[in-house]
Amino acid sequence: MSTTGALPSPALSAWGMALLAGALGVLWLLIALLRARLEPQEKGLADGVLRTQPSTPHSAEEDDAHEFSVGARVRFHSLLKTPELNERHGVVLRYDRSCGRFVVRREVALAGESLNVTVKAANMRGAPPPASLAEVQAIVETAPRGARVTLPRGEVAAGASAAEAGGGAVLELKSAITLAGMGSRSGGTVLNFGVAVGEDVVGELVELAGLHVVGAVEVSPRDVARVKLTKIAITAPLDAPALILDEISTIVPPDSEASGRVLLDECWVRGGRKGVEINVVGCVLRHCRIQGAANYGIHANANFSIEGCTIGDCGKSGRGGGILTRAECTQLRQINGRNENRIQRDATDTAYSGYIPNCRGCVGQCTCTAMLALANLPVIRWAGQGLGKWQHLLEM
Repeated sequence: MSTTGALPSPALSAWGMALLAGALGVLWLLIALLRARLEPQEKGLADGVLRTQPSTPHSAEEDDAHEFSVGARVRFHSLLKTPELNERHGVVLRYDRSCGRFVVRREVALAGESLNVTVKAANMRGAPPPASLAEVQAIVETAPRGARVTLPRGEVAAGASAAEAGGGAVLELKSAITLAGMGSRSGGTVLNFGVAVGEDVVGELVELAGLHVVGAVEVSPRDVARVKLTKIAITAPLDAPALILDEISTIVPPDSEASGRVLLDECWVRGGRKGVEINVVGCVLRHCRIQGAANYGIHANANFSIEGCTIGDCGKSGRGGGILTRAECTQLRQINGRNENRIQRDATDTAYSGYIPNCRGCVGQCTCTAMLALANLPVIRWAGQGLGKWQHLLEM
């Protein structure tokens, strides 16, 4: 008898249905797993950030990495390969995951020593940062000529003795060293006292870098080859110059060889009776901001150069301006020939019209603003002290 077109048996149909249900169940499970894996990434992309699950668990040292933040002061201990570092201090720069160690800058690095060392978390412990002028002075005085001193993040107070002295506290550098912090902006290193490079300092280089000094800075060494200020912020009261740069050597080179002996790079000077007083030949200011001086942003008695600087919002006393110089001011230009200096001409100049040689900020020898005013009314004169503007005589 032929079986063509015969219906399957009930047992076979039940087995097929069970197989199909199992396949559908496995497919649903795979879809659920894939969806669960993609949902965090889709949510992260919606937030603008791609979040991924860690492929490997963190090591113990990575878990401890948060204990030492960038800029923190630490003390070394139990070092076997470099036992001379034990009980010395350093400042954390970063955590290097490739080797599982911290990159730490020595607090006092001598000339010829490597600035940075790599240390395991187990060989460091947190140390309190210097809290007063006296503590910073003690650190600086341990540094011989040519050394580099690095201060941690945070503010350093002048201390009780300075408060009793009327706030005239000054950190004195007595050797030709580099004094550096962890930045001059928010979250960096702030010194709530002035800084002075002493008159007995002799050496190759004096450098200040990455600091915010709330007070005046005076650089007047006896005999050094170069002075460099890099990313230094100075905030000073209006009763004295914010930054004084005196001659740095007993032998002054000719102008042709002097350029760059003193370099200010990306510095910000605020306040002061004068912003910067230049008495040293060959000073160069590069990408600096000088503002808020009572009289002049720059008062120079020696030749100097500026490149890409902004000098303005000065003349707070009603007289003054951007630059007053008894020598020559050279405005360096960019490769494309552009002059990127923005300089306030005099106390009335809010448009930063630019520096004019021989301008004296309208103290009787300047004609720039006077000639503009004469075009409107021939009878004018400079207003009284504190008024800060030209006035018609008929209105006075």
